[in-house]
Formats: sequence, C-alpha cells, structure tokens
Amino acid sequence: GDPRALRDTVEARRRVRERHFMPDEYQALFGADDDFDRYSLARLEIERNTALTPAQRQAALEDNERSLGETQRAQRAGTVAQLQVASQTAALEARGASDQERFAERSAQYGAPAAQQLAQLDREERDWQGRLAQYAALQSAKADAQSLEQMKQQLFTPEERMRLEAALQLRAQAAAAAPSMTPR
Repeated sequence: GDPRALRDTVEARRRVRERHFMPDEYQALFGADDDFDRYSLARLEIERNTALTPAQRQAALEDNERSLGETQRAQRAGTVAQLQVASQTAALEARGASDQERFAERSAQYGAPAAQQLAQLDREERDWQGRLAQYAALQSAKADAQSLEQMKQQLFTPEERMRLEAALQLRAQAAAAAPSMTPR
C-alpha cells in the first residue's frame, strides 16, 4: 500500500526487463503494462494525498484517467462496471431487496436488457446456492458415501461437480467469518 515502495518495485522490474529485451521487444511486450502501472501508481498517490481538496483530487484523477490510451480506458471501464455491479448486488443482498426492487435499480442504472441479464444471474446464483445447501445438509447429516454420490449426480452437472468441493469450502469459510447472530 505504500506508493513509494510500489514505485521502487515497478522501477526495479522495468530495469530488469530492459536489460533482457531490445527496446522494440520491450515496448511490444511491456509497454502497455508500464503505462497502466504509471496510471495506477499516480492514482494511488492522488488518492492518498491529504493536501488535495476533494475537488482537486477529482480533477487530478480525471487528468490521470486521460493519460491512459483508448484501449486501456475501455478495458478499465469494463472492469469498473463489473465492480460497480458486484458492489450493487452485495448491497441489494444485504438489505434483502426484492426481485422487483433489484430490477428497478438496475434498469435505472444500466438499462432494462442488462437488468434482465442480471436478474437471470441472480436466479442462477440462488439455484446454485440452494443446491449447495441441500448437498451440504446431507453431508452434515453424515450420509453414507453412496447417498452423497447419488445426490451429487442428481444435483450437479459434470462441470459443477468439478468445483463442488471448492464451493463448499468457500461456503464454510463465509459462514465461519459471518458475525454471530446470537445475542450476548
């Protein structure tokens, strides 16, 4: 998190790369990465600069954003949009928003087609979580291996079965990390 240390690390990496590649090779292989590293470091420094007013900080961030090439700005916009959707979804989950509330908010922000696609993703996620819960309950009941295998075959596609154990572990970690609901 220290911008100076990050800048030193990026600079050391650049020097090592420059020793092993010709300038045109270096540019072709690492030029875009270098540009994004400079952008990211500048953004971090701007965000941590307590001497800037909020308006100055915003102007500096906008100037820094313009330093990116068109392709990188488009890539960044896609990433930022995904993060915004994920953040909004977490907020909707946290407050127990209904499907209608979700659709209304998402339509207002992203448009009806995107809201419909996100609603479909919500349904798929609820279905997946429901099937995971069903399987985990059978596991917790100490069912025999044959019963577990039969349920696994019934509930999950071959592709889902490949990620089943990891999903169950993540689910257990999330449950362990969640604050207890019992009063003190």
